[in-house]
Amino acid sequence: MRRPNEQADEKISKVKALYDEMEVAIQVQALVRDYLAKAQKALECLESFTGREATLLRAFVSKLAERNT
Repeated sequence: MRRPNEQADEKISKVKALYDEMEVAIQVQALVRDYLAKAQKALECLESFTGREATLLRAFVSKLAERNT
């Protein structure tokens, strides 16, 4: 049988692990947002050169960005 302190330590350890995972997820989400913003800017440049295809691609990237915010 485990002692109460061991059980508490185990729970604290699990909470810390979940917190660390959440921090990583937040950082990844921020990176995704940054890359999507850069992609949108690049697509704005392409749009002026390639027309409709770039417009469709930009709409797709915008939808991805909306899902990740």
